[in-house]
Amino acid sequence: MESYRDIIREQRGFKDTEQDRSLTGYLGKDKDYLYDRLDRNVEFLQEQNREFLEKYIDPLFNQDEGYLRQISKDSAFKVYKSGLESYLKLHYRANSRDELLSDIYIRRFIIGYTNDFLMNLKISENIGLSPSVGLEIAGLSYRNDPRLLFEIMKKYPNLDKYIIRYAVVDHPCDSIGFIEKIISNQNILHERYPDLPLSVINTASIGHINSPVEFIDQLLSQLMIFHEKYPEVDESLLLRALLSFYKDPETFILRVLENIERLKIEKPESGIHQIKKDAQHNLYI
Repeated sequence: MESYRDIIREQRGFKDTEQDRSLTGYLGKDKDYLYDRLDRNVEFLQEQNREFLEKYIDPLFNQDEGYLRQISKDSAFKVYKSGLESYLKLHYRANSRDELLSDIYIRRFIIGYTNDFLMNLKISENIGLSPSVGLEIAGLSYRNDPRLLFEIMKKYPNLDKYIIRYAVVDHPCDSIGFIEKIISNQNILHERYPDLPLSVINTASIGHINSPVEFIDQLLSQLMIFHEKYPEVDESLLLRALLSFYKDPETFILRVLENIERLKIEKPESGIHQIKKDAQHNLYI
């Protein structure tokens, strides 16, 4: 008799084979029918596996120590269901419609996806990813199984958590290649611009992964212009304006300067360092 492990192995092999298949577009005329069959089989498996749900899922939402205690069950289930529907689409694109008329076939891929969804959550918790990021990664279990997180942590044990998120969530089909490119960019930029803050290096390495040097050269050119125009403004503020408010950095700078002058009057007891810090809080343009 086929075991649970055999089903997991089969589904992971399927994902490996279909890694590059596009999921853009819709299911067409079969959409409502197939989603209905999917819902009915999810409900069937939930009913058949109540002890499993109580043992492995309910503790995630324990209000004292559950990994997802700050996320509602409804919100988490929406992420689970969205990923499962994507997995249905992947099977629909890869196989004949007749196979998806089989409840047994549908239950097999629900089991495979659910197992990897929960394992991705567990690994995300163990390596210290935030619950929201862990849930994002789990929702991509239709593409990636837990082997990816294991591989990343084994190969890059000191990798920053936010890079893991970018790699797995935004680049699920080539997470390792994405990480390698970031590390290469960081090494190049650290050597070329040794005095730049790490935040700038990381922004260029990740957000401008294919042209980080060009991005920094342009940033430094803009920084020089603002230095000359606003010599009284700290470089850290100018960099924040250029990085976080790049569409209109000058408006941000002028708003902060206005706030500084206002706070000097309203809070004369505060030091200038604290005033500059307060002037940037809750400021949006």
